[in-house]
Amino acid sequence: MKQVKKRVPLLSLLAAAVVVTGVVVLCGSSAFAQSDVENIIVNGTVAEYAQIDIVAQHMNFGAFTGQANQTIGPKNHSIFRVETNTIVNLEFKADDLAASNGQSTLQTKYLVQDEVSDLGYTNRDDTWAPVGALFSSQGACTVEDYSILGWARTGDQISDQQAGDYAAGITLTVSAL
Repeated sequence: MKQVKKRVPLLSLLAAAVVVTGVVVLCGSSAFAQSDVENIIVNGTVAEYAQIDIVAQHMNFGAFTGQANQTIGPKNHSIFRVETNTIVNLEFKADDLAASNGQSTLQTKYLVQDEVSDLGYTNRDDTWAPVGALFSSQGACTVEDYSILGWARTGDQISDQQAGDYAAGITLTVSAL
């Protein structure tokens, strides 16, 4: 019985040696000499996206004396920063300063500038004529600052504007091209 027990481990070692030798021979044979390569395509999509930040927002014309034909400006740079990963359209809109009770307005014009040049006026032009919105565009994968300069003036008569507080808004709308 003791002899049989000693032979089993020896037979197991011999069988394992034959298997290893066979694997080595097969791996070294010409049947496996060429490589086989396959690729898997990996996809993803980045959505169009733009973000508007207000870097400096307060434009304060201060106090008008109430006299006729008084112009104040240019005043404070209000600054929008636009970061985008796609080409975008920009629409700048602004309003005349309006009395808090809505009874009177002060003509107000705004000049939009990018980091290099004047883009144009919104609400009113340099002669105070109404012009509406200003349209522009911005390239893909960019960050741009847009400064807004403002001027406001009282009417031709003292009675053209009511005493009190006035406010207006400047709106920037960004849309993908």
